[in-house]
Amino acid sequence: MNYLVFDIETIPDLDYGKQFLNLDGLEEADIGRAMFFQQLQKTGTEFLPLNLHKIIAISVLTDTGSNLEVESLGSKESSERSMIQLFYDLVGANENCLVTWNGLLFDLPVLNYRALFNQVDAASYWQNELWHIDLKDVLANHNTKAQGSLDSVAKSLSLPGKLNVSGDQVWDLYLEGRVEDIRNYCEHDVLNTYLIFIHYQAMIGKITNDELSTRIHSLKKLLLDTEKQHFQLFLSAWEQ
Repeated sequence: MNYLVFDIETIPDLDYGKQFLNLDGLEEADIGRAMFFQQLQKTGTEFLPLNLHKIIAISVLTDTGSNLEVESLGSKESSERSMIQLFYDLVGANENCLVTWNGLLFDLPVLNYRALFNQVDAASYWQNELWHIDLKDVLANHNTKAQGSLDSVAKSLSLPGKLNVSGDQVWDLYLEGRVEDIRNYCEHDVLNTYLIFIHYQAMIGKITNDELSTRIHSLKKLLLDTEKQHFQLFLSAWEQ
C-alpha cells in the first residue's frame, strides 16, 4: 500500500463574495476583509465556512515503500479545478492510504465542496474504499479537546514544525502575489506530517525502529538531493 500524505492551503472564495455578498467592484483585499468581517459579525470568528474556502495549493508526499516524492500539484498559475483534478487522479492511480493532519475536519470536506463546485471527476475517491489516517484525530483518541497542533507535536519530536510561515499568513502572502511561497509552506506541512506519521507507525508496531531510521535517512537524502531552497531550510532546521 502507498501512503499519500497531503495538505491544502486556501483563501476566501472571492467570486462568491462578489456574486452573493454584494462585494462586486471591490479590490481582492477589500472583498476578503469584508467576508471576514461579515463572518465575525455572524459567529464571533473570522473563520469562513468550509465551502467558502478556495484551494490555492495542494502538496503531496508519496511513500511507495521504495520511493519518496514530494510535490505541489500543478504550478502557481494552475486553476483550482486543475489542481483538484490532479489530486483525485493521483488518489485513484494506486492503492493509497491518505494521511493528513486535521484532514477529517478541514482538508477533505473542503476538497469535497470544491470538487463539487468545479465539476471535478472524483469517482476514484468516492467509488473506492480508501484508508485515511488523520493523525490529529487518532493521536487525540478521537477527542477534539485533546488535540494538539501540528507545530507543537512536530517540535516535541525534535522536528522543524512551522518555520518562516504560518497558516494565518497565507491570505496576506496571496495578496502579495507570493503563491510559490504558499506552495513551499504547504510542502513544509506535508514533511512535518509525514515525519510524525512514521514515528506513529513505529509507536504502534507497523514499522521497526530500524525501518524508521531508514525512512528518515531516505527523506533527508531526498531533501538534500533536490536542492530546493525551502527544502534546505527545512533540513537545516531539522539538523540543528
